[in-house]
Amino acid sequence: MESGISRFRAKYFCDNRKLLKSIIQHYRVDRSEIAFIKFIFEAYDGIATLRTIDPQKGIILFYIAPGCQQQFQKILLDLSEQILIRPLKAMPSECG
Repeated sequence: MESGISRFRAKYFCDNRKLLKSIIQHYRVDRSEIAFIKFIFEAYDGIATLRTIDPQKGIILFYIAPGCQQQFQKILLDLSEQILIRPLKAMPSECG
């Protein structure tokens, strides 16, 4: 038997998942700076999450929170003045 709270949670989360989708962008960065970039975005809680796709090639992936793309771009622009950060037009294969 499902409680009223469980039904509320299920409806709330299902409804929000339809509305809120992260923006996914791939970048090539100086591989020695991946941890630094990750720490910077962790400090800006909730703007973007970084995932390393290929540490040897310096390929990373950002999941940008909905509504945060402008803040994300400002942070990235500031970082790009100090370190190599280039957007990738084609999505790289995660398998090889």
